[in-house]
Amino acid sequence: MPNGKRDHYTEGDRRAAMAPALAYSVLASPTLLAPYTNVPAAAGTASAGPSSTGPSAVAPAAMARSNVGGITLSEIIAARSAAALSAMGVSTPALVASVEQAAAAVAAKLKEGESQAPAAVPESKDPFQWMLLGDDDTLFFMRGVKALLRDYDPQLPYFISDSMYVGSRSPQPGVWEMRCYPCHLPWGRWRRAGSRRLMAGQKEAAAESGEGCGCSAEALCKKRFPGNETRCQTEWEGPVPYGGVGFILSIGLLKRLAAVQNGDGLHAFEKCINAPEETCMSFPEGGDAYMARCLWRLGFPVTDPGYTPLGRYFGEILTPQHLYEAPLNLTKGVLPDKAMERWSTAVTMHLSARFLKSTKVAGLTIKYISGVYDLVGELLWPSHGRKADL
Repeated sequence: MPNGKRDHYTEGDRRAAMAPALAYSVLASPTLLAPYTNVPAAAGTASAGPSSTGPSAVAPAAMARSNVGGITLSEIIAARSAAALSAMGVSTPALVASVEQAAAAVAAKLKEGESQAPAAVPESKDPFQWMLLGDDDTLFFMRGVKALLRDYDPQLPYFISDSMYVGSRSPQPGVWEMRCYPCHLPWGRWRRAGSRRLMAGQKEAAAESGEGCGCSAEALCKKRFPGNETRCQTEWEGPVPYGGVGFILSIGLLKRLAAVQNGDGLHAFEKCINAPEETCMSFPEGGDAYMARCLWRLGFPVTDPGYTPLGRYFGEILTPQHLYEAPLNLTKGVLPDKAMERWSTAVTMHLSARFLKSTKVAGLTIKYISGVYDLVGELLWPSHGRKADL
């Protein structure tokens, strides 16, 4: 969207930037972003204080096993349903009684189903390892996602993208030195340097890495901008990942974000995003700029996954043009050019749906691209009735 037309969209950008933090809080510990993720304190109330147990607030089966602060799952369902009926102006004693009876039946069914499960998942286990984020016209290719992430430790703080642009507060020159590299790659591997080594057939000794590889906004500022560390961390920003092609957050990053500022990190993140002095013209590029800048402010730079001769993992290795041409290749009895490399490496594609004629056309295009991608993938790695490895 052109910069001059973003005034009305500031709130939407801020909400988009908050989505990862809110999703993590809901799935892991609702107390982290109270009052947005509250659990009713008692049956019949529409809202109340935050839950004291976190994951149970979003795990119905776990709630059915035991009470949380004296509240059962059936009481929570009944409370929320009663609040909804009241808001619609259709609440009556008979209807509320019916809702409570139905809620008790649902809770009993969940408890019965869980008792038949072969094994229970520990409540302390992380709700996920990786969070994939993008626009509504971003396609993630799961073969490429799994291939990229298999060498990454999800418990380390990763904010992964290799499709970035210069932010409105990025220092020039030097912005491209304000990014990290994966812990399993040598520190400081540059895209061009990697290309030269690859072409020359040179090998580089593996670098020693400490816990988390020691890469943070503070470490980058100290190394790249000595004498300007404070300004670097509080006034500038690193390169901004392009939200159209997506990016990936690790559970480790979200947990460390929540832990900063004595455990109030998610509220600090929210405060940064909603700072009154920050307007749409401070973030003309949208919600991805909000999120990247505030993560930088709290100490978490972008991690570049490194060099690939096919282009960027995010948005370049497979494009709509490749998928449009693939059926022509298949009708001639040949696979698309570099199909093995592209299909096993590409992580995302940006459809740029706003340039299509309608949302229906966009939806059909996504369906077509997904079908062609799966067809070529099946030809490359036949499943033969079993689950594919990728």
